[in-house]
Amino acid sequence: MLPLAIIALLTYSAFAPPFLFFLTNDEGCVQSPISWWKLNETTGARTDSRGGNTLEVTPGLVDIASQAGVISNAANFVAADAERLSCASTANLTMTNTSWSFAFWLKVQTANIDYNLLNKVQQPGDSEYDVTLYGGTNSVAFTVWTSDISSNIIVSTNTVQTNVWTFVAGVYNMPAQTISISVNNSPFHSIGSVTNSYGAVSVFSLGSADSGAPSYLDGAMDETAVWKCALTQEDVNFLYNGGLGRTYNPATAHVE
Repeated sequence: MLPLAIIALLTYSAFAPPFLFFLTNDEGCVQSPISWWKLNETTGARTDSRGGNTLEVTPGLVDIASQAGVISNAANFVAADAERLSCASTANLTMTNTSWSFAFWLKVQTANIDYNLLNKVQQPGDSEYDVTLYGGTNSVAFTVWTSDISSNIIVSTNTVQTNVWTFVAGVYNMPAQTISISVNNSPFHSIGSVTNSYGAVSVFSLGSADSGAPSYLDGAMDETAVWKCALTQEDVNFLYNGGLGRTYNPATAHVE
């Protein structure tokens, strides 16, 4: 006869919500980020805890302060000061014909305004990907360029509320030829027939874009990461962690 403790565990597991099985995800795409910015620094450059893509404050502009984040501190962007964190294009941040994903936490101070959030955008011409808040609907849009003049876009069905931390994740799945977006662990909203992803040498930016008409974020970002693989819905659920978030631990080389 099974011990009572094992019987109790099996009984609990049979009725437990499915997400509980993914709270200790120690393998797969989610554990292999290309870059992870904790954004814990109170001012100045933000270190990449996983790769070498340190984000710098745009020279000549106001320094970027911090506020309380989902985990420790978050980078606090002020639109009136035209603030942006960026780094030069690197091989790791160039997503030429490969599956890839991103995730970050967002808190918007002012709604109903378009904001560039995470991108490699240069107008006109050399653009690769762009994650934007649409001010008209407060939805999140994910755009992937397939050439220097053609792109595909998916817009979230869930919206972003002001002054509340919101988790955003997106995926380009090359074998499936889909781009997908999830807001606050919602099921992926996807479109198909996205046959390839275009690689550009444009600057990687958070909080705005390196373009002629950038839209500066008025709000904060925290725990921002990119992967060169396709996150699954279970991976997104693991990262969301019931609204508590996750961070990358360089000591263990794990997302915890």
